[in-house]
Amino acid sequence: YRTMAGKIVRLRGKPRFIAKYPRLSLRIPWLEQVFPDARYIHVQRDWRAVVNSTRNRQVKRTGRDGGWFGIRLPGWRDAGDLPPEEIATRQFVAATRAIEAAAPALGDRLTTVWYEDLCRDPVGVLRTTTAAVDLRWTDAFEQTIAGWGIRDRADAWQEELGAERADALRQLDPELLGRFEVTPSA
Repeated sequence: YRTMAGKIVRLRGKPRFIAKYPRLSLRIPWLEQVFPDARYIHVQRDWRAVVNSTRNRQVKRTGRDGGWFGIRLPGWRDAGDLPPEEIATRQFVAATRAIEAAAPALGDRLTTVWYEDLCRDPVGVLRTTTAAVDLRWTDAFEQTIAGWGIRDRADAWQEELGAERADALRQLDPELLGRFEVTPSA
């Protein structure tokens, strides 16, 4: 794995290999063995927005015969009868718990970014984040951020998932999910 990641970095002329896969959250101990100098960025977001988005992707994918979407938790093959939003909630809980369990050993190699802050101030948040993971900030990169159109759709879960369903899902892990609920500012 080190050899392949190194090859990709060299071929692309990049300073660091970056992987954005939530499923890697469950493999942090393995990543630590393979890449002991790895840096981690945990993008945190209101769990209801994550569940709503994941559910929507799963439903679309299933409609196209795309198969399972997201983290494959133990017993995932038997979870097919669960509603997509329950699967998505279980995935969120497992990934977040795994990151939190690994956090003390990672120390300052783990950087936390709230998605809502990223939407409000993409340049400021990304400047801080790139510095934390030892990446160089460039004016060219800053110019591309303006075209990203990052926006927080904090209300989408209310329209699609609904408060009543979110309340029921919260019972899967009230302590953790309660910490990942963002109250929109006025």
